Amino acid sequence: MSEGSSNFKIKLFPKRVSRRRIRCRQLIYCLILTSMKNILKHLLLLSFLILLSACTSSRTTGVGTSKDNKVGEVVFEGGDGSSLVRAVIITNAKTSYQGIQAETVYLEKTHGIRNLDWRMISQDLLEAKNKTYDVLTIEKVASKKEVKVYFDITSFYGKL
Repeated sequence: MSEGSSNFKIKLFPKRVSRRRIRCRQLIYCLILTSMKNILKHLLLLSFLILLSACTSSRTTGVGTSKDNKVGEVVFEGGDGSSLVRAVIITNAKTSYQGIQAETVYLEKTHGIRNLDWRMISQDLLEAKNKTYDVLTIEKVASKKEVKVYFDITSFYGKL
């Protein structure tokens, strides 16, 4: 041999891997990736369906179904709530929770969807003429106008 040449061979693979084994591994990886893509597609579809059903379901408040002046057993009487004299009187609420839910239902019936058409600014308790009133200040989202709505809550105030 000449001085410049050598018999040194570099082994790239320590073992000789057959082409069949390489194809088998490629096939397995391909199957795994395909099944993972299918699982992700199904999860995406399921998530979309859940979101869609949540958006289309009716809003329930726990009080009952609403009619013109009645929600379940709770009845709206009196005025339109624009002042203390014209306060909305809530009757037949068995608990404070049910009465407060009825207030929200009334506001949604008269002013639209909460946090979309209007948002709550404050809630004040007022006692006058031996009656208890809830004064809710809301803001109409579109006009940025504040509106006070008066509720006579004497019939359910303090009930657990």
